[in-house]
Amino acid sequence: MPTSLTVATTPTISNPQENILDAPQFVSAENIVVGGGDVVSPDLCLQDASIVIRTLSHGTPPRRTLYKVHKHVLALHCSVFESMFTGPQAAFDVGSDRHDGLPVMDLPDNPDDVLHFLKALYFPKETHHVPVAEIPGVTAPAHFPPSYHGILRLAMKYGAQDVQDIVVLALKTQGPSTLGGYDTLLSDVKKRYVYPSDSGQIISLARLCSIPDVLPLAFHLLSIRVRNASPARDPHINGLNSEDLCRLISGQNRSSKMMQAGIKSFVLSTCQARLCHVEMRTWLDKNLLDIMEGEPLWYLRNLRARAREAGAKKVFCDPCTANLRSQIDALRQSIWMKLPESFGLQKDVSAKWGSVEAST
Repeated sequence: MPTSLTVATTPTISNPQENILDAPQFVSAENIVVGGGDVVSPDLCLQDASIVIRTLSHGTPPRRTLYKVHKHVLALHCSVFESMFTGPQAAFDVGSDRHDGLPVMDLPDNPDDVLHFLKALYFPKETHHVPVAEIPGVTAPAHFPPSYHGILRLAMKYGAQDVQDIVVLALKTQGPSTLGGYDTLLSDVKKRYVYPSDSGQIISLARLCSIPDVLPLAFHLLSIRVRNASPARDPHINGLNSEDLCRLISGQNRSSKMMQAGIKSFVLSTCQARLCHVEMRTWLDKNLLDIMEGEPLWYLRNLRARAREAGAKKVFCDPCTANLRSQIDALRQSIWMKLPESFGLQKDVSAKWGSVEAST
């Protein structure tokens, strides 16, 4: 709950859903500076606003940012604000500030977090887009934008259950508990540009939301990302606690070693023709040169597709092609099912992790 609530008069909200579906009308604003150096946010400056949210930055000098929004929108989405605005009105009558005739409510939270949180209430679709650094002025869809951390923290603080559900869905989308779910995610990324997710942030928020089944894949992908760097210096692990950092370090390279050992144990030929064995060994050596340092599950998936192409070109016979592809599938599934063990998460994930039922 806000530590400072400074409101003069707050009329009782007779119908919190009134006009909720109407498009908000904006006042033309571009960092409007008002009295005392306060700045009206150009992102949330609504003509028919009924309350002003005020935040304080901790820069030099400190600056207060004002967001002109609607009480009924806050009350509709946030149980904490609903209690404030529909409860006894006496609390709003003493020692309050006003701006443009509107009551002012101070929030002690980070101004950027407040902005992203309020925009999530008004423009949920925009929440799923982030700027593309390589292309100025262009945004791209993101399953899990960096702003989600602040949004979720405030959603939990102020009781915005719908917003929490959106973040939880994004977490589960980026952290499937089945190999089939991961393959769907890989296909989605391949079809269109999707802003890459921050696995370290996913781990932190999965802990915050108590969604442990998201963790194995997030740890796995983060371990690949920091493989060639010092984990203690990588910015993507800033949100990890000491225990999770130890998990990351101890689990590094386990899946890659499993892939290498598994491929070496492949039965390369099931037919009578020795030629298939020789051709398959040569083909594997050639195709493994560019994949052994990458993400094992993704590269084994590509290796399976290459094996199908090789079979179509009759590089080796149909039975040997089918056998190779079957072994690749079995190795991928084995690596997947051992992800919780690799990162010491056996006791964290649900009993159904990895099974088809876990995704339903």
